[in-house]
Amino acid sequence: VTSPRIPGIAPEDAIRQLTAVELKEANLSESGELWINVPQADREQIKARLLEVVLAESSNIVRRAGARVIAAFASIDIPNQ
Repeated sequence: VTSPRIPGIAPEDAIRQLTAVELKEANLSESGELWINVPQADREQIKARLLEVVLAESSNIVRRAGARVIAAFASIDIPNQ
């Protein structure tokens, strides 16, 4: 899955970080409805690609922002019990 909403596509750290922040905020708004409405197969592809991008990222600040996106997705997919 290639998307301009996934960090790792811009050459500048600040842009990649901001992309991750915006992705997290967009998906956490309205109780995660945006993320929940993405088809499950697409969600799996996005999560896998995001993990690849975060693990390959050289910038600490961008990695942290990407990790927050992963945590946001997890908070929606695995709600507190």
